[in-house]
Amino acid sequence: MTTPVSAERGRFNVVVFAAPGTGVRTLVQTCFGAMPAAEPLGAANLPGAAVFRDPDDVVELHIVRLGQTPNGALVPSPQREVLQALADHNATAAAQSPTERLHGAWFVQRWGAGDLSTAQMALLADIAEHLPVVLVVTQVPANLAGQRAREAVAYARRIDALMLPALGGRPVVLTNARAQETTGIPVHGVAELRTVTLYVAPEASARTRATATAASRSG
Repeated sequence: MTTPVSAERGRFNVVVFAAPGTGVRTLVQTCFGAMPAAEPLGAANLPGAAVFRDPDDVVELHIVRLGQTPNGALVPSPQREVLQALADHNATAAAQSPTERLHGAWFVQRWGAGDLSTAQMALLADIAEHLPVVLVVTQVPANLAGQRAREAVAYARRIDALMLPALGGRPVVLTNARAQETTGIPVHGVAELRTVTLYVAPEASARTRATATAASRSG
């Protein structure tokens, strides 16, 4: 059984909403070195979520798989249960230690999947009622210098220009988490994603960074 981390230590807890084919497991492994964990260390135990944790136990990610129909429409039932769990979790947040609270969320979309649908934007808004959301696009083409494909940059700018209240002014983050030898597409956007993610909750982020620094020094 996992031993809970004490409240004095920092831990940053992220809920990741991802459709099939987004490569989200590779993304969390590349971004935070996170690997599968048997159970959460204290944050909400979300229905059907796969828990990943970094080696220092300071970042925990709860991956929620979004169901989709063949035409790309979101299936509402699985995420409704998770959203209710988020509401229940936040209702008791004041009584929780900082390490037990959920701090932010990713909404992960695969490049080439098309513009955000009405259902996806509605889900973004629903998530944002409970947590600050970062919109992440995976598998984005780029050249060897890390310059993203113009079409992907234009897409991100279109979304940014919508000024969606759900995103709270946070930029769309374009990423590729695994280098592609055949096409030469490098890993990119991962450092930016870490920065944007941790910025959504500065106090929790500062505590987490302090814990990670202490862990690296003691190691």
